[in-house]
Amino acid sequence: MLACEKWVSNNKIIIAKVPPELLAKKLVDLRGKKYNYSNFILSIKEKFLLHAYEIEEIYQKILEINKVYYDEKKRLNKILIRIQNYPPYIREKAQDLLKYGDPQNFINQTFKKKHVGDDMLGETLAVCAASTFIIGKNSGLSVKISGDSGKGKSSAVEAFLDLIPSSMLIKGSLSDKYLFYTDDMQAGSICLVDDKELSEPMKELVKSSITNFQKSEHHRTVINGEPRDLTAKERTVYIFASIDGFDDEQINNRLIQAEIDSSKEQDSKVAAFQRQSENIDISSRFKDDVEICKCIYDLLGLRTYDIRIPFSDVIIWNHEQNRRNQPKFFDIIRAVCLYKIHQREQVNGYYLSTIEDYHRAYEIYQKTTIQNNINLTNSEQRIITCFVQENKAKKFYDNPKSENAVRLTYEQMEELTGIHASYLRKLINGKTAQSLGLGGKVKGLGSESSIDGKRKKLFFYTGTASFEIYEKFFGLSSEEKIREAIEKSIETYEQATNEENEITREAFMELTDSLPSLPAINQALLLKKVTDIGEKNNLSIINNIIKEDIVTLEKKKDPASQIITHILEVEKLENLKENICNFSENTLISENQGNSSGKEAIDHEISVTTPKVTVGNGGTIPSPDIENMKVTGTCGIACLPVVLDKTHEYINKNCHSNTLSKPIETHINDFRKLNPEFDHEYMPHLEHAFNKVLESQPPLDNSPKEEVLRVPVQKKKGIEILERTLEAKRKEVAI
Repeated sequence: MLACEKWVSNNKIIIAKVPPELLAKKLVDLRGKKYNYSNFILSIKEKFLLHAYEIEEIYQKILEINKVYYDEKKRLNKILIRIQNYPPYIREKAQDLLKYGDPQNFINQTFKKKHVGDDMLGETLAVCAASTFIIGKNSGLSVKISGDSGKGKSSAVEAFLDLIPSSMLIKGSLSDKYLFYTDDMQAGSICLVDDKELSEPMKELVKSSITNFQKSEHHRTVINGEPRDLTAKERTVYIFASIDGFDDEQINNRLIQAEIDSSKEQDSKVAAFQRQSENIDISSRFKDDVEICKCIYDLLGLRTYDIRIPFSDVIIWNHEQNRRNQPKFFDIIRAVCLYKIHQREQVNGYYLSTIEDYHRAYEIYQKTTIQNNINLTNSEQRIITCFVQENKAKKFYDNPKSENAVRLTYEQMEELTGIHASYLRKLINGKTAQSLGLGGKVKGLGSESSIDGKRKKLFFYTGTASFEIYEKFFGLSSEEKIREAIEKSIETYEQATNEENEITREAFMELTDSLPSLPAINQALLLKKVTDIGEKNNLSIINNIIKEDIVTLEKKKDPASQIITHILEVEKLENLKENICNFSENTLISENQGNSSGKEAIDHEISVTTPKVTVGNGGTIPSPDIENMKVTGTCGIACLPVVLDKTHEYINKNCHSNTLSKPIETHINDFRKLNPEFDHEYMPHLEHAFNKVLESQPPLDNSPKEEVLRVPVQKKKGIEILERTLEAKRKEVAI
């Protein structure tokens, strides 16, 4: 079992590419609902001598690997189709904004053309949408929008969501378990819940999916007598819009709290905007702007991004009592950085946010900081404020005893706050008997019955709430400390191992020829070793697959069907052989090393833009002339020619031109000792340089030993077996 698990782990890229039909179970007894494993799985069971319960566990792991790969390919293909369907001038404008402009500001300005006022809401929704593309430390940004009825909550949200590709959205009414059952939902979706009272199961889903933002949520159930494990996709952002806040404090703490503008001034602006915008939706300029916004999100959606804050150590945070608010602010910094991701420096797969991103994030968070610290809606704040003002007028705080606090009835509070008495009752007491209400949220708010015989309920407040203290929440250390923190963080990133999912990365790499030209999309990805396909167990199982029918057609008596079957088998075997060759070429010891193959080595260098982080002016737009910088691997520190020259010198002096007497890692360590300037050059870059120099050198000794070192015996044997099998299949087709 352990050997099989290790085999699956080492060969997950190959397993991911197995056609799903080769993994599906076959129904053998309809009445008894009995299934048999596919030939692929049975071959694994036979090779590793697995028990029945063990093969089921391995089968589920293989299915999950395979599903991740094909789900990602499906998602990327949909995005690429949409990108191709945009008019060329739309794509060009979107790419220019991402490479040189300010796409976040463009999106905000387009939102203002659809909705007047509530700028804070448009900016908050923009960072919430951006957080769906960010992996790593990102915990996601979901938002709760509150406000009076008819003041534009739904209108504002719909105006922004019109700028998002529809494939990212889940809108309309939905049941508690819909997110577990749907096949249309993709990772990184936005779910709108508009004026809906959350049930307890829905609350649990929201809380757990926000807490485990980077992981899918599981729901285990029984369907038609069969156990099922259903999943809701990871990185789901929720947008809630309703009059009232949530009574559940655990949900409130996880959300950004935003308030719609319900002022009379806003009412006048909305009325004027409604008159002026009658024909704006048919303007070609407006339609183009909307399409550009959608194209920006599609281009960003081609990848996921691990964004780090290299100066996080020197941020001064004043409100430590709520432990979830500082991570929210950090995630806003990351989301702001995402919009300029093609203008940001990348180190070893980690993108670095700048001080510019920090200041813009501060401007966004500052507008919601009071709600995020107290978790009260604007109406609830008005109730507490009216008590504080009345207590001050009666000089209660000179002698703050509860009997000295001002007592107010519902009618008096209605007069002071402008909130209807019936709504005041619901806010203070809660919507239901199980609800907290304001009395359960705010310490010091109490009630008693009047003593005048009318038995009226009187409320009093003994606290000293001052919401203004939450407006100042941040600070930064000196510029010198900021610079030191950034330099220290970059050193850490250079030595770190990027956690990008290998399977989704492979799905992305297969589409490189179709991708648009953008720095963060086209840059060279991390070089990783792939387990040699020629390993004994790999070849045995692959040969077992070849012996079985890859395409099964029941019409055995039909000669035409048999011919089609054989043709399809040959085509799939050709593809399998090609995949094996491709994977072997990516290993450390490959057929292309030295002069064994006579093929020209592939140069993986590409042009990318990598502007540097600056402390004072982090958002400087790079000039186009630096796009011709050549880098390899993962954008190492030294340029390739310098590394190649030094590597060539080292190999000539210490390795007898092109023979490695020790493992390549040992040689690289010796190389670093002799050349201290390459101490911080990371391993994949140097491995690439060593292999490139070895390929360019003619062998000194063409003895069989040298050839054996360069081409794995198992791999050669595996290719020969495949070729013989293919030849047999061709003969069958010919017959």
